[in-house]
Amino acid sequence: MKRNGLKLATILIGSAPLTTFAHTGHDVSGFLAGFGHPLMGADHVIAMAAIGIWAFMLKSEGIKHSGSMIPSVFLAMMAFGAALAFSNFALPLVEMGIAISVILLGILLVAGKRLPLGITLPMTASFALFHGAAHGVEMPYSADVASYFAGFLFASASLIFVGYTVANLLIAGAESRSFANKLVMPVSGGLVTLSGVYQLLMS
Repeated sequence: MKRNGLKLATILIGSAPLTTFAHTGHDVSGFLAGFGHPLMGADHVIAMAAIGIWAFMLKSEGIKHSGSMIPSVFLAMMAFGAALAFSNFALPLVEMGIAISVILLGILLVAGKRLPLGITLPMTASFALFHGAAHGVEMPYSADVASYFAGFLFASASLIFVGYTVANLLIAGAESRSFANKLVMPVSGGLVTLSGVYQLLMS
């Protein structure tokens, strides 16, 4: 089981390059620009994976529909945030908001709190707005709007799926599901929190 926890730690660490490499790669347009944006930003990669892990955690704790509703709400509100930014409605302190969202996601994973959807979904939506705003603000002028939106939503959904699947595989393969929950979530949450603190300090 320790090796399972270390595997997840390695995956999350590997997905956290220096934030100086975030938000680059805008020399292409349309779908490729949108698809590449979340993948080039450590903050987005870690947040999407954490959303997937969080959704699985709540589902495993018996919160009905959380496995599908949390990712769906996140993606929908992220698209809305990007649309606001594209329409020149600027959200304040976007980079700081992204970093804080990563920290809070990490804390939730560490704490392992079983929150009802009435609290979880608004939190998810607020996190997503900042991530979406970053995508919209940094959209290259040459990009086709519809293709760009489709690209970053597809990449984001894929990252969420990776987080969800990794958590599922590690916990399902453990001898004790309860012990796995108590180890996998705090380990992954701690790494996510540390990453968010680093991003906040650099923002």
